Amino acid sequence: MAAKNDITGDSIQSRILSSDGRSNWDTIFRKKTASEWLKELNLSLDISDNDCYDSEGITPETLISKLEFYKRVSAELL
Repeated sequence: MAAKNDITGDSIQSRILSSDGRSNWDTIFRKKTASEWLKELNLSLDISDNDCYDSEGITPETLISKLEFYKRVSAELL
């Protein structure tokens, strides 16, 4: 018997990913290097000697998500 949502009474079960979800999967979860993110977002920052990339063994050439890129670059800009 499937679990039920206490509020709606609907069964809780996994669903197949929608066509929108499939087409946006790469947009949401893709990883690129910081250099590639800079180029895609038309940003002109010098991250070659950026301290935020030296921590945890992450370099400007390590594959990271867009969110991780924003976190690291914004931390450096503050």
